[in-house]
Amino acid sequence: MSQPKFAPFLYTARLTLRLYSCSEDDAFTAELARMPEEKLNSLVNRNILHRSLLKGHKAPGPAGYIIYLGSATGPKVGLISISQRKEGFPPDIGWAVVPDQRRKGFATEAATECLRFWQEELGLQEICALLSRENVASQGIAERIGLVNKGTIRLEVPSGSSEEILAYGNKTAREFKGEVIKYFGEPEEDEDEKVEKEN
Repeated sequence: MSQPKFAPFLYTARLTLRLYSCSEDDAFTAELARMPEEKLNSLVNRNILHRSLLKGHKAPGPAGYIIYLGSATGPKVGLISISQRKEGFPPDIGWAVVPDQRRKGFATEAATECLRFWQEELGLQEICALLSRENVASQGIAERIGLVNKGTIRLEVPSGSSEEILAYGNKTAREFKGEVIKYFGEPEEDEDEKVEKEN
């Protein structure tokens, strides 16, 4: 089955967004994850969009984008990620920007372009952002890119504990009413396994 075409590059007025590469970008995302205020989406280096969302296709690899200031030879300033943690649950967009480049609008600018691409080119209809109540800055970014508060979910970590998280969504996203979602997501059932079960 052919793969959907994830643009290798996206562009905004000030930024270049390059499709994530595990070999080139794992060290950078590890650096972002070490920032004490970040809860980096560790699904960025997984095959993270379920086939059902992409008209029978599956993401060929990481579907997030590294944010460069200026051209792709400029400094890396952040990351935009998208992941579907559970089949049937809308994919969620995430962002992280290095501390000395925050409050300059880069996350808003990059997220706006990624949303446009994912919705217009890949046909994703429902997209959400899962945000802690304390993360007022990210709530502001979500609102600036057109998302609104649609309720809450409970985000479960591997230890089994869970935290109530705000769920922002685009206009077509449903209301969220406290469903439990695993932080690291749930693996999609392999197509061969599905066939075996059906037979």
